[in-house]
Amino acid sequence: MIAQVAVDFFKGLFQRMGLRLSVEFVEQRDNQLIYQINGEAKSLTTELINHLNRLGSQVLNQARDQARDQAQNQIKENNLVCILDVNGKLKQREALLAVIASDVADVVTHSNRRAVVEGLNASERRVVHQQLSENQEVSTKSEGDGDYRYLIVSVKRS
Repeated sequence: MIAQVAVDFFKGLFQRMGLRLSVEFVEQRDNQLIYQINGEAKSLTTELINHLNRLGSQVLNQARDQARDQAQNQIKENNLVCILDVNGKLKQREALLAVIASDVADVVTHSNRRAVVEGLNASERRVVHQQLSENQEVSTKSEGDGDYRYLIVSVKRS
């Protein structure tokens, strides 16, 4: 199974890093593979943060991308996205993004001005796009390149 490729990759990575963490495949949403990373609170927060601080903040993202690349190579699929849910925070983050989407839509409709939302990764932008796709008063689009992509929310023109 394709999801097992990334599970094995992360287990090996965490073991080499000396971290007592578990990883399991949770679900697939379209092209998104969602993995749960769990560990004791002390182990997960202290050890992982200390390790990432030593190695640089991009290490987990690079590991996620490498796992995705390995999975893509096995099934010859180029648009897979690996999402890492650390200690169940993904649902909390999605709920927060839903509130942000609603608040931005309210500001845009009341001010009749567009809003630019920065600092979201591709998965987070996708959540906001999906949330606002049901809103008949606003439209969304992403612009920019690479790590500098941002979301624009505008009033729909009739």
